[in-house]
Amino acid sequence: MKRSAVWLLVILAAAAACTAGVALWMRRSSPAPAAVAPLPVRPPPPATAAPAAAFVDITRQAGITFEHENGAAGQKLLPETMGGGVAFFDFDRDGRPDLLFVRNLTLIAERE
Repeated sequence: MKRSAVWLLVILAAAAACTAGVALWMRRSSPAPAAVAPLPVRPPPPATAAPAAAFVDITRQAGITFEHENGAAGQKLLPETMGGGVAFFDFDRDGRPDLLFVRNLTLIAERE
């Protein structure tokens, strides 16, 4: 026999052995699942009424005149789909919180 024919037989035998091994491995029976104890159930907490909350709009009294512009031009660009934001921090270190409002402007210049 030629040397190439011997190698072909060796490769075919190895492939057959691998196929048989995979077939036997897939036919094995799975182990029975271990018995699991049920989880303890807590009784629900007693029902309580929600506290009353009153919200009052004092933006004009506080001097806040911000109006959000989303800058949407209808192209669904990422900044168009994101909303504005606000941050409370002491920018000038006077001990009182300052407000930073963030908004979007038009991204694409409108052509006339």
